[in-house]
Amino acid sequence: MSKTTGTIAGESCAVWDFPTPEREAEKLAKFVVSEMAAHNLGPRDFVLLVRQKPAEYAAVLQPACAAASFPLRNEAGQAGSIMLQELLAEEVSESLISVLRLAMTARAGRHWTECQQALGQLRGNEPDDEVEQSRFAKQRVVFTYCERRGTRTKIATLYQLLAQAGVQTFKIA
Repeated sequence: MSKTTGTIAGESCAVWDFPTPEREAEKLAKFVVSEMAAHNLGPRDFVLLVRQKPAEYAAVLQPACAAASFPLRNEAGQAGSIMLQELLAEEVSESLISVLRLAMTARAGRHWTECQQALGQLRGNEPDDEVEQSRFAKQRVVFTYCERRGTRTKIATLYQLLAQAGVQTFKIA
C-alpha cells in the first residue's frame, strides 16, 4: 500500500478478460476512441505494448482500429528484412520524417529547424563557422521570401537577391 497521496482520479489499473482476441481488439479500439474524445488526445498519445507475437496481435488489432477510424502503427513490423523500430531510429529516417512533416503540416516550426540543420550538415557547414552560417541563413531567408511571394515576375530581382546571399551563378552555354 502506498503511503503517498494519489494524484490519479478514478481507476489507474484494471484487468480486462476477454473471450476472444477479436473481442479484445474491438473493446481496446473503442476504449482508445472514447479516451481520445474525453481528453482531447490523438492516436499518437497511446501506446500498446505486446510481449509475445506482436505481428499476430497486430493482424487482429488492425481491423478493429480501422473500424474505429484511427491508424495503428506496428513498430515490430518489418520493411523487407529490416524491423521498423530499427529503421525509424536511423538518423536518415528521422531526417526524412522531418522533411515529410514539414511538407505536410501547417505549423511545422520544429521540423523546419531540423531540416535546416540537416541541410547545413549536408553542406559541410560547421556550427561554429560564423561566416558560412551567416551565408546559409541569408540563402534560407531568400528562399523563404521567394517561396512565400510565389507569384514573382521580375526574375532580375530574384537573381539580385540570390547574388547578395552568396549563391553561385553558373552560365550554361
